[in-house]
Order: sequence, then C-alpha cells, then structure tokens
Amino acid sequence: MKRRRSAFGSIVRRRASDGKVVPLDYRGATRPGYYVRIRAGGGETWRKAGDSLAEATDFLAKVKRDLHDHSVYGTTPIEDRLFKQVAEEYLRAVERTHSPTTYRDECNKVRNVLVPAFKGRSIASIGGRDVELFIEERAASVAIATRNRDLSILSSVFRRAVKLGHCRENPARGFSRRKEEARAFPYIDVAGQRRLVDQCHESIRPLVVIALETGLRQGELLRLEWSAVDLERRRLTVRKSKTKRPRTVPLTSAALATLQVLLVGRGAVPMHGPDRVFAAIPDRWAGHTRRLFVVATKAAKVPDLRFHDLRHLYAANLVRAGVPITDVAQLLGHATLAMSLRYANHAPHDAGTRAVDALERFKAAAGSATPSAVQGRSEAAA
Repeated sequence: MKRRRSAFGSIVRRRASDGKVVPLDYRGATRPGYYVRIRAGGGETWRKAGDSLAEATDFLAKVKRDLHDHSVYGTTPIEDRLFKQVAEEYLRAVERTHSPTTYRDECNKVRNVLVPAFKGRSIASIGGRDVELFIEERAASVAIATRNRDLSILSSVFRRAVKLGHCRENPARGFSRRKEEARAFPYIDVAGQRRLVDQCHESIRPLVVIALETGLRQGELLRLEWSAVDLERRRLTVRKSKTKRPRTVPLTSAALATLQVLLVGRGAVPMHGPDRVFAAIPDRWAGHTRRLFVVATKAAKVPDLRFHDLRHLYAANLVRAGVPITDVAQLLGHATLAMSLRYANHAPHDAGTRAVDALERFKAAAGSATPSAVQGRSEAAA
C-alpha cells in the first residue's frame, strides 16, 4: 500500500463505501479530501487534512512544527537541544555499560564523525533526509562495515533522545544495514605459527602464545587477571566477554608453561586496581605494542595477519584436529553456532571416515553391553 509518508505520519484516502483507509493511487470511489494519520503521544490520531494533496502535505508539515513547539494531540513540548549536547549525554550514559575498548571506539565515532556531520543542528530538526545524506556521504569514503557501525551508533543516540523527550522520533530507524562481506583470514600452518612466535619481541611473545593457545579476544587477554587463572586445574575463566557470558577455557601445555613463567616473574601484587596477567602491556592495544606485532608478522612473512586472526587460527586448529563445531563454539564463546560454522571448511578431508569409525566403535561398545543390560532388566522385572 503506497502512502505519502513523513517521519511521524502519513497521507491517505478513505474508501467511499466503508471509510476504510486506501492508498493514494486507489482507483475506486473515495470520500472527498485527504486524511493524515498522526503518530504522537503514544497513539494514533486521524484528521482530515484538506481537499487537495498539496493542502494535506502543508497540514502535515504544520503539525510537525506544532509538535516541536507546543503540546498537541496528547504530547508534551520537546526541549530544543543541540545534537552535540545529546550525543555527549549518550556517551556518559553508556560508559557504565560498555567495556573500556568499546566505549573508546564509540567516543571516537561520536566526536569525530557524528558530531561534525550534524554540527550546529538541534536534534529535533534532524530528519530522515538528513540521515540519508549522511549515509551517502560516508559511503564515498568508508567501507560497508564502518557505515553500518556509524548508523547503529547514530540510531542509539536518537533512541535515547526520544526516550528523554529531546525529539519525537528516531530518523535513523528504518535504514537497513548493508550486508557485510566476511573477511577471509590468512591460515598459517603450525610451523608458521611457531615461526611467528619466535619472531615476536619478548615483551609480547607470551601474549601471542596465549592468544594462539586459548583463542581469547584481544580485550579478554589484556583484561585477564590472575584470580581467573587456575594453573592446578589447567584452565582459565573469561569473566567479561563480548557476549556478556563467562566461559572456561582449558589450557594446553604451551599455555600452561607460558603462564607459569609469567607467574614466576609476576612481581609485587598491586594494592589498587586489577592484578592483570599481562601487566607489562597497556590494557589497550597501544601504538608501540601494535608496531611490535606488525614487525613480527613481517619477519615471519605473514604481513596480512592481524592480532584478531590469532583467534581464528586457534579455531581452525581445533577443527583440523577433529574437534566438533559445537565444542569449538563453546571454547570461543560464540553466541550462535552460525559464528563457528565459518571454520567448517578447515575440517580434515577424512572427517566423514572418522565419524563413521566413531559410530562403529559406539555401536560395538553398546552391543557388547546389551546382554548384561537385558539380563539386569529381566531380573528386575522378576
């Protein structure tokens, strides 16, 4: 059904026979004049807007101005606030809920991208067309993934503004996110992974080893505390993760040996603040630390490798070793199984044969236990 829409209402016709709403291009008999459906004050209000489409359009524009300045149709006046002010209030609000890394990224995005794009504008004056122009401008210079993040954060700012009464509606709502192409990570065999570890500077080598042996995310590694590491039981616990769910990761022999060395050289326990495992490295991926990793990747002849790819390598190693995808998802802390299915192509070529062999062993073991189990049930029945 086609209707003349605005950010908060639509222009329609009414059918002559029963008065029901019909689109503007309805070919049957309609009642005289045009009508508007206004969404305000938590409900909907119908009004006759004029005898012509132009009059209806002007009426709708006038209602929008009235909604901004006065209390009409059950709404209250909105406070005229600059977008910059509302955006800064949003950042102060999410600081309590976001991780430090996510919060820093959102601060950079809001202050360096969104605020300059709507500089000097009141948040109530920004409409869908303004958001569309912003998206088109960003499309000329950034990738799809970056545009999607921009739009998501912009929509979050407007959602909070609507909730607090700074504007009537979220103009970023309804703009679809473009599908992002999954980045194919460069796979390195086990020998190449060892070569990368050997080329790392001694200050970041333990970090790289634990990343390859546990699959922890960068932020999870840098926030990891000794209280979450159990060397006796050979496991560590990720308490704060991207999915907000804690998980336990068993330690390989290489990970255990590396953590034992770090524990010996631990030094004094801090009286204030977290007792981090990688205390020698800043709790963010700083420029110096990043440069050391880039130097190591070039020396190991894998210049396209990112630090996050170490997590992918851990998952690929698990799949190549024959670990079921469900177990891989649990170890990585994925929210959905679909996130882990991208590693399925690393399954060994004889995965089907291994599965059938495992099935045969299971049936053989179950078959050998059948007579005694049946006898036991018979005796119990007697």
